[in-house]
Amino acid sequence: MPIWLFYLQPAGHPAYLFPLLGLAGLWGCWQLWRRRLWDALILLIGWAGALYLFLAGIPYQNFRFGLVISMPVILLAGFGISQLWQSRSVAVRVLVGILAVISLVGMVLWSYRLIDPFLRVQNHSKVIAREVESELATEATLLAFGLTLTLQHYTDLDVRELFYLDPAALQEQVDEGSTF
Repeated sequence: MPIWLFYLQPAGHPAYLFPLLGLAGLWGCWQLWRRRLWDALILLIGWAGALYLFLAGIPYQNFRFGLVISMPVILLAGFGISQLWQSRSVAVRVLVGILAVISLVGMVLWSYRLIDPFLRVQNHSKVIAREVESELATEATLLAFGLTLTLQHYTDLDVRELFYLDPAALQEQVDEGSTF
């Protein structure tokens, strides 16, 4: 996906903001414009726009980076929904409530699809850390690659990240004799 398109996702991708709420963000922009609330409109559009321009110009695509854009879009959506909610028509208020609930349920269900694999990997890493700790002597130094932070956090082992050791430091660790 082109980078410029990838970072437009916070406005309507279910992983960030359910599409119905993204439409509420557009309604919020329209309401700010119509009411001539220029300060709020410039702040929120400028905030999202500046972040978007920065992200659209970097050569990386990362889901987490787009989270910074989602906050002003969420604020616009909240303003749009609040303007609809203030309608005198009961039917409009009921429809807004139903759409808000559908959007929130949709976001929760979509989030499960993203979070479940991540949590499985994290839990598997914790199991590995516990198994490694049970196999090694407490005075041992463990050289790890990639799992270092998990091992340091969940065990009492002396863990060193292999990536940060130069050849001399690595040889020194091996020569000590208690390195695994």
